[in-house]
This record gives sequence, structure tokens and C-alpha cells, in this order.
Amino acid sequence: MSDPTLAASEATSDSEAFETLTQIAGRRTLPIPVEMLVHHTLALPGPWDWPVRRAAFDALLRRLASARSQELAVIESPRRGPFGRYILGSP
Repeated sequence: MSDPTLAASEATSDSEAFETLTQIAGRRTLPIPVEMLVHHTLALPGPWDWPVRRAAFDALLRRLASARSQELAVIESPRRGPFGRYILGSP
């Protein structure tokens, strides 16, 4: 049986975490929607607490900044949907 109080506190902490990560990202994820990246980070499987999720999101932002500074772009993507092999390079 689940505890309704626990479920309510988890929902509050999840929405709080979502808002916090969205504010941290600001406009640094454009053109990728920040909401998509935040949802991805918060959906990590396992019993991870806030510091781990925050560190994962910071790592994701660093990876995006690195790709931008190296001017990497997708040269080739999968033909059928978003899943598959991507080839990156300089345009």
C-alpha cells in the first residue's frame, strides 16, 4: 500500500527539481527544449537523490557547451526515427 503523504511530497519535490533545473539551464540548451532535457535527467532509473541528478544535469550542460565550442553538428542521422547511429562532424 502506498502512503499518500509520501506520494504528495515526491510530486512536490519533483516539480521543485524540474523548476530548479530549468532555471539552471536558462537558454544554454537551445535549440533543444530545456524541458525535454530536464525530464530526461529526472527520469534516470534508480534511487538517485538530488545531488546525483543535479550533477548529471550539469554534466549534460557541459557536454552541450563542448559540442558548441567544437562546432559539432549532425552529419548523418538514422533514417527511421530518432534511435540509431548518428555521425557527428564539423559542417
